[in-house]
Amino acid sequence: MTKQAIKGAKNTTNRQHNEVEPLLGKVRPEKVKKAARDLVKRFPEKFTTDFQSNKKMLKSMAYIYSSKLTNLIAGYITRLVVIAKAAEAGESAEGTEEEAEAAEETD
Repeated sequence: MTKQAIKGAKNTTNRQHNEVEPLLGKVRPEKVKKAARDLVKRFPEKFTTDFQSNKKMLKSMAYIYSSKLTNLIAGYITRLVVIAKAAEAGESAEGTEEEAEAAEETD
C-alpha cells in the first residue's frame, strides 16, 4: 500500500471513532493553569475580562515560546478574572456554582 492509501485509511478510522465518542470539554494542561494562577495572583490589577487585552499584557510581561500557549494562558486568565469578578459581585458565573459544590464535597 502507498503512504496516501494508509493515510486515507487512518482518516476514515479516526472519523468513525470521533462519531462514537461524546463531545467533552477540553482539559487545560497544569502548566497553563499554574502560570495563569501565578500571574493573576502577582498582578491582579493588570488583567481584565477581555481576552485580547490580556493577551497583549501577557506578551509584554513574559516571553512565551508559542502563540498557542500564549492564547491558552490568556484564555485561562480571562476565565479566572470573570470568576473572581462574579464572586465579588455576588453573582454566579458560568460554572462557579459547580466549582463551589465540588469544593464543598472535598471538605
